[in-house]
Amino acid sequence: MKGNEIREGASMMTSPTAYKRLSSLTRTLSRIPVGSVGNMRALADKGTLSLNSATPPSPSSPLASKRHRGTAKVIANLQAGIINARNALENKKPSSTSDSTAKGGETAPRSPRTREESRIRSYPFPSSNPNPLNRKNHPARWSLLYQSQQPSRRNLNESMLRSASIKHLTESWKLDTDRLRDEIRKREEKWKAEAEVMGKKYRRLVEEVQASRSGQEDVKQAREEDTERAKQIESRWLEEIERIK
Repeated sequence: MKGNEIREGASMMTSPTAYKRLSSLTRTLSRIPVGSVGNMRALADKGTLSLNSATPPSPSSPLASKRHRGTAKVIANLQAGIINARNALENKKPSSTSDSTAKGGETAPRSPRTREESRIRSYPFPSSNPNPLNRKNHPARWSLLYQSQQPSRRNLNESMLRSASIKHLTESWKLDTDRLRDEIRKREEKWKAEAEVMGKKYRRLVEEVQASRSGQEDVKQAREEDTERAKQIESRWLEEIERIK
């Protein structure tokens, strides 16, 4: 059997090389737009018709018949690959649209650490020899830099928390002091008002006591006068009685 002959009845996909060629052809065709796939299919159909018209069947030559059958199988495999690629493209278009819509509509918020890492990685790393090896080790170097900055960042966060807590305690202490000062002022005003009332009552009581004392003196003086008059009347009556005797 010659090297360029095609065995009758043998499939073109029996060798691993043929599988690889077909798969690579399918992958290549999957990147072609749908319109180009349609044009390729039309050209393939046209080429098949031209081949069929250009090579009329000759029953007397078995080699030409074998070659025609092998060419027809190759063209059929190509057409099947084109159809599969076209179907894959048509199926991929709505799925990619839905994926992009889902990604655009349901974007989860990044955590602060993710934002910090992305911000750090976006900085240009200073390097005097920007070769591919340095570019390859760029993420690892940034990771080491981020880890080395972790203690200082943790200390900064702790100091910020301490300052915030101290500020909160100071504000609460100030509020408590102001509240206590207002309460003391209100109590002092209340005590002052009560003291004024008690002073007025005391002064009134003193006046009443003084008035009662002056009344007692008047009563005492009246008693003394009454006693003296009674003695005078008694002495007069005694004189009159002595004179009558």
